[in-house]
Amino acid sequence: MKKNMKYFLAIILSFIIALGVGVISKNNDSFAAEYNGFEYSVSNGKATITGYTGDEVDVVIPSNIKGYPVTKIGNNAFAYCNYLERVEIPDSVTCIEWHCFDSCENLKYVKLSKNLTSLSSYFFNGCVSLESIEIPNKITSIGMFTFCDCESLKSIEIPNTVSFISSYAFADCCNLESVNIPNSLTEIGLGIFASCYNLESIEIPNSVNSIGTFAFLECKSLKKIKIPSSVTYIGDRAFQECYNLESIEMPDSVIEIGEAILEDCYNLNKIYVYKDSYAYNYLISEYEPIMVIMQKES
Repeated sequence: MKKNMKYFLAIILSFIIALGVGVISKNNDSFAAEYNGFEYSVSNGKATITGYTGDEVDVVIPSNIKGYPVTKIGNNAFAYCNYLERVEIPDSVTCIEWHCFDSCENLKYVKLSKNLTSLSSYFFNGCVSLESIEIPNKITSIGMFTFCDCESLKSIEIPNTVSFISSYAFADCCNLESVNIPNSLTEIGLGIFASCYNLESIEIPNSVNSIGTFAFLECKSLKKIKIPSSVTYIGDRAFQECYNLESIEMPDSVIEIGEAILEDCYNLNKIYVYKDSYAYNYLISEYEPIMVIMQKES
């Protein structure tokens, strides 16, 4: 009887230990799996979408997979999914890594998580059918090439929470007509709006202190530019090949100008400058006939 009791207790104890291990495993699992076409991995009790093998045109990313909250979308997770047209990302997602929707050529609409704080590099690169996007108010930075070659994008609102936009973020958005630059931004960096052929006007806020190389290269529809008195630096070829640019206003705050900033601006007929300013002395040898001397306010 005692022998049988010991055996019975041993079985119960083994079951309890196994159950305990199972609970520990549940809390500390690290594994990869697939669910309804979503490839995902789990670490520290949270799920990351790592790929998509489904063929749906409209995709709603789950906020939870088998009890694990979905908090991240990994590198290249939906890249080259050319059949995708619409995607909704749940607010549980706080991080989306590089190339997430890179070259999704038929993607027209994406609802972003409200809890994202950055748009990573190459996020929508090559999404030639993307027509509109609402950038969440928690976004503070936009990575390089994020919207590059989004040729169907016509306008975009950048919230005032954004303080940094990286290189070529909106380059080759050839049908982009309007964009607001928030007054939280201090730099218009390398090639940010290069080859935005249909960008007709741009208002540079007083928060901006530098305009980078190639910043507005080949913005062929721009007609006038007013550079605010906060700007101290203009990089090489910043406005090169702005064929329809007619006038530009240069403040005396500018103390450094790169090469060929106005090269091939064939319709330029007025450069507004302050006499004896750095811009005046830098540009006078080439543009003196079209310079208009501004008077400082008393």
